Amino acid sequence: MPQSAIPQPGDIIAGKYRVERPIGRGGMGAVFEVSHTVTGKRFAIKWLMTEPTSNDDSVTRFVREAQVAGRCEHGNIVEVYDIDRDRGQLFMVMELLKGQTLGERLEMQGRQPYRRVCRLLLPCIEAVAEAHGAGIIHRDLKPANIFITNTHEIKLMDFGVAKILDSKENTQTGSMIGT
Repeated sequence: MPQSAIPQPGDIIAGKYRVERPIGRGGMGAVFEVSHTVTGKRFAIKWLMTEPTSNDDSVTRFVREAQVAGRCEHGNIVEVYDIDRDRGQLFMVMELLKGQTLGERLEMQGRQPYRRVCRLLLPCIEAVAEAHGAGIIHRDLKPANIFITNTHEIKLMDFGVAKILDSKENTQTGSMIGT
C-alpha cells in the first residue's frame, strides 16, 4: 500500500472519523486516535496497511479480530465497535485506551512484585476464560497484548490470530501462530 494511503492527522475516514494522531504501528496495521465529526467522541481506529485481497491472510485475521469482539463481550477485552472500508482499505473502530501495555511497563519498571502480577493477570485470566467459553482461543498472549489503562483497568487486546473453534478455518498441522 502506498505510504500516502495511510491516514494522516486531519484526514476524515469514512466521512465521519477525523484522525487526531497516530497511536502505534504493528506488523499489519496502524492505530490512530480519531474523533467522531458529529459527536466528538474519541475512538481508536486500526487501519489495515496491506492491500486487501480476497485470499489475503491479513484480511482474514483482521476480520476475525472483529468477529471475536462480536462473540465475546467482557470488560477486560478491548471493545470493537465496527469494521468498514475507506479508500479501499479495511479499518476497525475500537475502544480508545489510554495507558500502556504490560510490555511497556515491564520495559520501564522491570520485574513486578508477585501481588502486582496477580492483580494484573487475574483480569486477563477472566477474559481468557470468557473467550474460551465463547469458543475462542487467543493464541498470542504476551505482555504487548495486555493493556493497563490509566484507571488501572486491564484489557486483553489483539485477537488477530485467535482460533474460533466452530470455524471452518483450520491451522495446518505443525504451523506456528502467535508468539
